[in-house]
Amino acid sequence: MNKKLWVVSLALCFVSLSARAETPFSSYLDTEAIGAAAWKKAHPRWDGSGIAIAVLDTGVDMGVPGLEKGPDDGVKVVEARDFTGEAVVECARARFETGDDGRDVWRVKNGWVSGIGLPDDIPSDHEVLVGFLEESHFVNAGVSDLNGNGRKDDRFGVVLTREADGEWAARIDRDGDGNLSGEPFVRSYGKHHEPLRLKGHDPGRGVAPVAMAIEILADGDGPGKVEFHIPTGSHGTHVAGIAAGYRLNGKPGFDGVAPGARVLSLKIGDNRLSGGSTVTESMKKALEFAARWGRDHDVPVVVNMSYGVGSELEGQADIEGFVDGFAEENPHVVLVFSAGNSGPGLSTVGSPAAALHALAVAAAYTPGNSRDLLGASDTSEKLFHFSARGGELAKPDVAAPGIASSTVPYWERSDLFRGTSMAAPQVAGAAALILSSVRDRAVAWNSGMLKRSIVESARPVKGYGRLDVGGGMVAVGKARKAFLALAGERGAHHVMDIEISTRVPTSPGGKGRAVYWRAGGWVPDSAHPVKVKLKARFSSQASGKSKADYHRSFSLSSSRRWVKLSKGSVYLKGERESSFNLWIDPSAVKAPGVHVAEVTGKSGRQRFTFPVTVVTPFSPRAVDGVPTVSVHGFTMQPSEVHRFPLTVPPGASTAQVSVATTRRKKAALYVYLYDQQGRKVPIRRAMVASEEGRKSTFQITTADFLEPGTFELVLYSVPTARYASTVDLDVRYFSLDAPAVRSLSRDAGRPPRAGVAVTNRMAVPFTGEARGVIRGYETVLKKKVSGDSMTEGFHMSKEVEKVEFEITLSPEDYARFTDIAVNVLDSKGKALVRGGFTSRVARLVFPNPSPDKGEGHYRLEIRGGRALAGGPAFQVRLASRYILWDKPSLVGTVDGQQRFSLYPSVRSRVEFKASKTPKAPPSGASWYGVIDFVNARDGLTWLRVPVSARP
Repeated sequence: MNKKLWVVSLALCFVSLSARAETPFSSYLDTEAIGAAAWKKAHPRWDGSGIAIAVLDTGVDMGVPGLEKGPDDGVKVVEARDFTGEAVVECARARFETGDDGRDVWRVKNGWVSGIGLPDDIPSDHEVLVGFLEESHFVNAGVSDLNGNGRKDDRFGVVLTREADGEWAARIDRDGDGNLSGEPFVRSYGKHHEPLRLKGHDPGRGVAPVAMAIEILADGDGPGKVEFHIPTGSHGTHVAGIAAGYRLNGKPGFDGVAPGARVLSLKIGDNRLSGGSTVTESMKKALEFAARWGRDHDVPVVVNMSYGVGSELEGQADIEGFVDGFAEENPHVVLVFSAGNSGPGLSTVGSPAAALHALAVAAAYTPGNSRDLLGASDTSEKLFHFSARGGELAKPDVAAPGIASSTVPYWERSDLFRGTSMAAPQVAGAAALILSSVRDRAVAWNSGMLKRSIVESARPVKGYGRLDVGGGMVAVGKARKAFLALAGERGAHHVMDIEISTRVPTSPGGKGRAVYWRAGGWVPDSAHPVKVKLKARFSSQASGKSKADYHRSFSLSSSRRWVKLSKGSVYLKGERESSFNLWIDPSAVKAPGVHVAEVTGKSGRQRFTFPVTVVTPFSPRAVDGVPTVSVHGFTMQPSEVHRFPLTVPPGASTAQVSVATTRRKKAALYVYLYDQQGRKVPIRRAMVASEEGRKSTFQITTADFLEPGTFELVLYSVPTARYASTVDLDVRYFSLDAPAVRSLSRDAGRPPRAGVAVTNRMAVPFTGEARGVIRGYETVLKKKVSGDSMTEGFHMSKEVEKVEFEITLSPEDYARFTDIAVNVLDSKGKALVRGGFTSRVARLVFPNPSPDKGEGHYRLEIRGGRALAGGPAFQVRLASRYILWDKPSLVGTVDGQQRFSLYPSVRSRVEFKASKTPKAPPSGASWYGVIDFVNARDGLTWLRVPVSARP
C-alpha cells in the first residue's frame, strides 16, 4: 500500500545462482545472521516441522521450486485462501441446449460451455453450475495474462458438479476454448491440495505464469461460487520462500529459515489496487482463519504480515486494537509484522506493526549481503536507511536481514527484493524453529512470552540503538533458552505483556507507549514530571483467579543518569494499573541531537523495557539579521545516518536548506526531511554528490509543508561510496506575513488584479520582487462517505496539462483503515495512474494522456479497506487542481515599483496584476496559483502566498 507493499525491488546485475552452484547461498538469503543456519545444523529435526506459517500477503505461488514440497516430501502450502474477493467466480444453474450447429452446450446468461456430457450422464439430483473466470478482470493486476498466451481477454469456463461421493468439484476450461472435454476435476485446495495452471494456445510459450488454487464456497443451500487464489502479485511468494522455502530454485541447501514449516497462503491484498492494497476486513478475516485453522489442526501458527501503512495515531488505529484483542484471544498464534519502510526519520513505525502484541521487525543487511547484493563493502551489520524507527512507541522490536533472493512466480522477472517485508519472514521462521523445538514437550506458553524472549535475547547491532533495532538482531538459540526459562516460571503463560502508556504531547493522539519529547527542547523536569502507567495484559486462557492472584514487583533502572525515576520499584496486582513518575535532567540533554535512554523493570525472568527519547533542536542564531543554523565540515562514514532536529521559529514563513560538499572534500549522501509527526516531506534535489557537482538545496514554505514544531533533517551516506562524506549544512529562516489571496478583481477588458498586505517580521529589510503565476483552477469537495469507497468523475480538456489531487482525512478517520488505494481510471476501467495513502494526506498527479484529442473523461477512485466493517462515515476533503498549459503570470508592485523594500515591523500593501485574463474556471471553482517574494540579493524565496480566488 501506497505503502505500499513496503518492499523495494532491486534490479541488480549479479551472477545467477544456477551458474554458481558452488557458491554458498548465505549472502543471497542470509539465515546465518539470526543463528538459524547454525541451529538447523545442530538440530536438523527442529526445522519448523509441526508448525504452520500463515503468510498474509498477495498470495503464494505453490508451483515454484522451493514452495512445492518440504523436507518430508509433503505439500508445502497446505492452505490457499483469498480474503479480498479479487477472483470469485459466480456460478449459475445451466440449461442444456443443442445448437443449430449440432453442438451440445450448457448455457447460462453470460455464455456457454461444452464437453461436459449430456443430461443423461448426470444424476437427476445433481445440478450443473457454470461461470467464467475473465482475464479482463485482472487488467490492473500484476499479471493479467493468466495462461501466458500473449492475450489478456481470455475466458475460462468453470463448471461445478457433484462427484459420486457427493462432494462438489470443479472442471475448468484451462485453455479457454469453451470445450471442457478431458479437463480433470479439481476440488477445494485446503482439503485435497490440487493446484492448477491454465494452458495457453501456444505450448511453446512455456509454463503458465501462475499456479492457482480454488475453494468451492457454499452459497445458501449449496455451492454457487468458486474462490480462485491467484498470486497476481509476487510479494507473498517471495516472503514465503524466506520464511519456509525448501530447496529454492531447486538447489539443495538453499533453504528459507524454517524449511520444515507448512505455509498457509492467506491473501489479503487485492493486486488490482495500488501496491496490492488490503480491502475491508481482509486482514481481520485472514487472522481469524489462521487462528481457526490452528485450533482445528492442533498446530501452532506463526503469522507473517509484511504489510502496512504509515501511522497517524500510533498504536490506536482500529486494526491495532483488533490485533491486540486477537492476540489475547488466540495466545498460540504468534504475530510477526514488518515495521515499515518509512525511515530513516523518527516516529515512522507503521500500522499494524504498532500493535502492542505484534513483533515489529526492522531491516538490516550483513557484510555478505553488502558485498554480493548491494555492491558495497560494509564489514559489519548495518540497518537499511529506509527501515522505520521508533519514537512514541517502543518499536521496532527486533531486526533481521531485509534483503534476499527468494521464490517468485514465473511472471516476475526479479527475485531480489529488499525491505522490512523481507526481514519479517526471517523472524517468523525463527519463531517456527523455536516452537518446533518444544512441540513435543509439555511447555505452557503464549505468543507474548515468545515475543518477549526473542526481543530480550536479541544481540546488539553496533552503532544502533533501541529506536533503530529494538532489542537487536534476533538470535534463535538464545531466544529458545530465554523462552524455556520464562516458561519455567509459575503462571508466566498467563501474561502476554506489560503495557506502558504515557503522555506524548506532540503526538496527534497525545499519548504513546514510550517517553518521547520533541517539544522544542523543553523536557519534563522535577517540577513537571511525566507519569508512566503500567498494566499487565493477560491471555484469554488466564482464569479470573489467575488474573486476580497475579502479583509482581519490578525493580526499576535507567541506562542513563539523566533519566530520573520517582521509585526504585513498582508492583503490579491483577489487572490494576500502577504508575511512577519520570523526569529528565535538562542540563544533560541540552546539546542538539537525539538523546536516548532505556528504562527497564525486572521481576525474575519477567521484564519490560521502553525507550526515553529527547529530541533537542539546533537553535538558530542571527547571521546578517537572518536566523540561521550552520554546521560546517560534518563528516559521515558510508552507510551512516545522522539526524539534525530543527525547530521552526515563531512566524517563520520559509525555511531554506542547503547541504553541500565541504570545499576540497568528497560527499555522496541523501537528504531526507520529516515533519514533527514523522511524515516524510517531499523535497527536490535530495542528493549530494561531489563527483557530479550536485548539492541539495530546497525551500519549505508555510504554503506547502512548513508547520510549527521540531522537524528533522536526516542525512544518509551512500553505502557504496568508497570514502567518507564531508558536508556543510545551512538552514535559514525567513519571516514575511501575508494572508492568502482569496479574490481577484476584474474590470471589463482588463486582466484581474489583487492586493495583499505584507508585514516583515525579520530584523532586516526585504528587497526584491513579488512574482507569481495563475497555474489553473481548483475545486474543493468535502464529502461524507458511509461505505469504504468513493468515485468522482472529471474531465480534461486540451487546455489542461495535468490534474493534481490532494486527498485529506482526519487522523481519526485515517486510523479506521488498513489501506486506502487511489486510482485514476479511464472509461474502460483501466488504471492510468495508481497511488495510495501512506499518511492521512495523499497526493496524486495525473498528466493529460491525450492533450491533442480534446476532452477526455476519467474517474478518480478512492477505495479504502476498513479494518472493521461498518463504523461511522468518514469525511474526505478532495482538492483537484487543474494545471493549464497557458499560465498567466502575476507581477507585484509597491507604489508602482516592481522592485521594492519591505522594512522590519512595517505593514506594506503589494498590488498584483495578471499578465492576461486566465481561462475562466468552471462554476464553483477558483483560480489557483502562487506568489513568491524573492529576495534580490540571493534569489531566495522569503514568502510563498497561495492564490485560491473566485473570479
